[in-house]
Amino acid sequence: MNMPPKIRVLLADDHIMVREGLRRVLEDSGLIEIVGEAADGVETIQKAESTNPDVILLDISMPGMTGLEAVGRLRAILPRAGILILTMHDNVQYAYHALQAGANGFLLKQAAATELIKAIKAIREGKTYVTAEIADRLMNRLARPHTRPPVLESLSTREFEVFTLLGQGRTVREVAKSMGLSERTVSTYRSRLMEKLQVRNTAELIRLAMETGHVK
Repeated sequence: MNMPPKIRVLLADDHIMVREGLRRVLEDSGLIEIVGEAADGVETIQKAESTNPDVILLDISMPGMTGLEAVGRLRAILPRAGILILTMHDNVQYAYHALQAGANGFLLKQAAATELIKAIKAIREGKTYVTAEIADRLMNRLARPHTRPPVLESLSTREFEVFTLLGQGRTVREVAKSMGLSERTVSTYRSRLMEKLQVRNTAELIRLAMETGHVK
């Protein structure tokens, strides 16, 4: 009896110990082949182009490029690849914006190995997989599109990326370099965010990011 081909997976996480643990768990399943590893967003794009994986396992918080921006670029260059966000952030805003950017799934890092493998298989089959911890909240969010959303959910995906990076304490120059934007554009986004989020300065914006669990 012929065995089905293994699912070819690219691991993208800035922590080497996390990648090593994931590699061991996934390869031990006998169903998955790890075709590459990446430690930041730029490397993820490069490795994805060279390995053409079936599924990309992507951390949402990586240096050099946000996970959300990486999702958009990966979707453009590899439209058939599945993208599974694997994150520590138990936050419906992250899930909403990740799926909106083009991800196929959203799973928490504390999930059991069996659930991780289940999610990868589902995404390889063209399905969407969202961790149970936030699936209900996400469905509630999507079920009320005509009501006024919570302020963070009202941000566009690009605004949310800028908010996340500024919330990490990065300067306008650092955010501009990371996102490939001009400093003037990032400053405009920052002003817009302050108005929408009703904060007076960057320090209050960072505090809001911490209070809402958007800082790693």
